[in-house]
Amino acid sequence: MTKQRGSPVVGSAQDVGGAEDGVQRERVRTGTIQTADGKRILLSVVAVGTDSGEAAARVVEQVFQSVSGAQAANVGASLKRGLEIASQGLARKGVKEAAAAVAIRRGRVYFANVGNNHIFRVAGQEVIRLIQPSNSRLGAAEGPAIQAGPASGLTLQSGDRVVITSAGLLDSSPTDGKPFVNANAIPGHIKNLPPEDAAKHLVSIALGRDVGNNVTVAVLGEAKEKRRWPVAVLAAVGMIGVLLVVLATITVLGSPETNSTTDFGFAVLVRGGVLAETGDGVPTLVGNLGSVPAGAALSAQTDAALGLQSTYEGNGERPGANIYLRQGVVLRFTEIDLRGNDGGSNPTRLDLDQGSILISRRSGTWEYRVGYQMNVSILSGAGPGAMGVVSANGGGPQLFCLVGICRFESAGGEEILLSSGEKVLLRGSTGMIEKSSIGPDVVQQWDSMCGGCLGTE
Repeated sequence: MTKQRGSPVVGSAQDVGGAEDGVQRERVRTGTIQTADGKRILLSVVAVGTDSGEAAARVVEQVFQSVSGAQAANVGASLKRGLEIASQGLARKGVKEAAAAVAIRRGRVYFANVGNNHIFRVAGQEVIRLIQPSNSRLGAAEGPAIQAGPASGLTLQSGDRVVITSAGLLDSSPTDGKPFVNANAIPGHIKNLPPEDAAKHLVSIALGRDVGNNVTVAVLGEAKEKRRWPVAVLAAVGMIGVLLVVLATITVLGSPETNSTTDFGFAVLVRGGVLAETGDGVPTLVGNLGSVPAGAALSAQTDAALGLQSTYEGNGERPGANIYLRQGVVLRFTEIDLRGNDGGSNPTRLDLDQGSILISRRSGTWEYRVGYQMNVSILSGAGPGAMGVVSANGGGPQLFCLVGICRFESAGGEEILLSSGEKVLLRGSTGMIEKSSIGPDVVQQWDSMCGGCLGTE
């Protein structure tokens, strides 16, 4: 029998720890993205800032944008380039950050780091340090000292894990002078645990020893190799599978259609009038404080506001976000997935047919995505954020990044990163993307839509 590599696996966790002011200055994002040439890459970025975390969030998004805009063969260089671009932006603002970035593709790991983060390869009970923590920082006037792995990457064996941590995890405890988590003990702590559980376990150990600052952990790897059966065996299994499919089809015919919509949450009508069609083809008027499930199609009869609620019992923190609709909006709640505050692996998605909507996030790191004509506008980053999306008559969408960090992903594969006060317009006739600043009068118009949620008054 031959073997093939398993699918990528990843998980992350973080906590404010013993930070005296209670501010989470660290940001982490993990996930599988697509490169410019259509290849899928597992990517994780941990950034550590000195402010509220806004700059760290922008560093994370810049690296993701750099990798997604590069060829898969250049993934190592794109990690370094993303950190370089982020450093230039931080230098202009006089801000300094530490950041670590790791990518995995087809059994090879690529990495780049600036600052006192840690990147380890865990192979069985062996811990291999991939970088040495340093005092260099992104945004430094002399330029950052970026530590990067070989351009061709390093080989990962089946079952290996790569662990990224901020400095807090391995800092020394003032009580006994020992690390909050000993690096050599990491293999035992994460053995046989899925990546997300492994990351949470490492963070919990540090918290149990009263870690004195923010702490962030990401765990990446590939699932263990799967056996590939000979063609003759597959053919025999295939014949059995055909018979099973036929039997299953006979059983299912006439039974109700299953709903594959992601529905770990729902929307509640706070004010205004909307019609909702939930699959029976009959739009009904939603009453005040009435619920709207995932998969529902809405049409706003008046200006309206909806709040998002989670049905996932595992949430320790509730999402704080509202969605505002202008009269005439037509959209569908394609996904309402609020299972975790983990920076985008469980986004909520709306598909906009027409009109103008505003999404305002008060807290958390949940991503909110609005699709329109194969283009996607994304409220990203962490903490307070707001974006407005308009379906342009006869053209492409407009994205207004009003608070925080936003991204625009065009149907053509181009990705644009935006900060507060920036907008993009996609010219439907030419496919050109125009990026510009938002005037105060436009911000005021959006602010009036949500009754002052942008804080412009």
